[in-house]
Amino acid sequence: MKKLIFQISMFVMAITAYGQSTATYDVVFTSNWEAHGSLPGSNAHFTELVGATHNKDITFLRNGGIATLGVERVAETGSNGTFSGEVNRAINNGTADQYIEGPNLFFNGTGRTITINDLAVSSEYPLVSLLSMIAPSPDWIIAVNSVSLLDTSDEWIQNITLDLFPYDAGTEEGTTYSLNNPATNPKEPISSIRGISPFNSEKIGTLVFTLKSVDTGGGNTSECTTAVTDFPYNQGFESTLGDWSQDTSDDLDWLINSNGTPSRGTGPDSAIEGTEYIYVEASGNTVGFPRKRAIINSPCFDLTQMSTASFTFKYHMFGSNNMGSIDLEVSTDNGANWTSIWNKTGNQGNSWFSENVDLSPYTNTSIKLRFNRLTGTTWQADIAIDDITVTATSSLVTKNSNTITQPLVSKLKIHANPVQDGILNISISNETKGNYTINNLMGKTMHSGIFSNTINVEKLVSGIYLINVKTKDGAEYVERFIKQ
Repeated sequence: MKKLIFQISMFVMAITAYGQSTATYDVVFTSNWEAHGSLPGSNAHFTELVGATHNKDITFLRNGGIATLGVERVAETGSNGTFSGEVNRAINNGTADQYIEGPNLFFNGTGRTITINDLAVSSEYPLVSLLSMIAPSPDWIIAVNSVSLLDTSDEWIQNITLDLFPYDAGTEEGTTYSLNNPATNPKEPISSIRGISPFNSEKIGTLVFTLKSVDTGGGNTSECTTAVTDFPYNQGFESTLGDWSQDTSDDLDWLINSNGTPSRGTGPDSAIEGTEYIYVEASGNTVGFPRKRAIINSPCFDLTQMSTASFTFKYHMFGSNNMGSIDLEVSTDNGANWTSIWNKTGNQGNSWFSENVDLSPYTNTSIKLRFNRLTGTTWQADIAIDDITVTATSSLVTKNSNTITQPLVSKLKIHANPVQDGILNISISNETKGNYTINNLMGKTMHSGIFSNTINVEKLVSGIYLINVKTKDGAEYVERFIKQ
């Protein structure tokens, strides 16, 4: 098809890594295809999200460039074999580090996602390129080219969110959702088809990279790099999993639902809070049972300055006695190891129950939580979770080393967090003099000076930081803030 060529704001940064390190990211693609009108039938899907981590010496695809045979095969048929061969040749030549292949996305509703967990990215190969076929179509794709996960200061970026738009690979004719069209001869450049029928100007999806951990060569830090710091924390799963995520090493997903589950004689009739809850559908011999596992992971919770903490939730376990079990598990090493801190097995009756789990043994550290569901030997086994709350109280250490426990709201207050205009506004009640330092989460001092109620942080890259304030009488306060 003849196409208009649009400029895209995607570029390759020059990278000079002074010390080799490896960062681990979660990558989530969320579809917005439904914003472009009716999907092309029940077979509408995005094919496997494929790509590579690489350095600046190679480009696998770019706007305005001619598609390689591997990109052509992905765009026209969703076949990844030729493209993976191109990546493997780049690996052998020293310009790429690994081939990436995530799941595909078939639609049985809206708001679906593709997730690649624990993507390891080396500072020698900090660029990521990804693409997926919009299927069925002549040769339409979503793609990102050479996204750098290192910033200009060679720091791993905490979070990147990219809006995605459709592209034509320039290899096959056609202007409708269809396959096996005549080849474009000669090939045309890859180009944006944003705003060209059947697409409008809306994004077709978003791609989010979230930093989980960094290994600087002496082993994984086993610490969360992004974490919940504001308490109480609440999650009711209203239309979304929020900052909870599906595990990829299990058999089943946790599903969002309102009203009853599809199976009779099991599951709740409605949510206990709001209108929706999450549950595991156990139906289907060899599909939902027997002994099928479903895991959902929480975000990190930063309890490093807490003296007490607790996790409260509602659960519903109605069905057959052999419905299996559910565990609440905790990890203090960013998901490397897990310990069960709560467990239930079998039918508990057709009611919602409230549970409160003490997290005080895990204060002074950061933790992750997960619900680990193992189905039994029956389809009547739909276990549900709703209305999650994490509460915490903090410990403030004064100059005479006495520990004072009080609600989380401390004497040091940050006004407007995240910081969006480059000015950090802070206050300390009854204190006016002192010094401050601002550190990143790796402990590197990024800024320091004499305390004032407004601090210019415009030169800090986007991310999470710790501000440490020492007052004139020797008291010390630490708070986290987000620079956007």
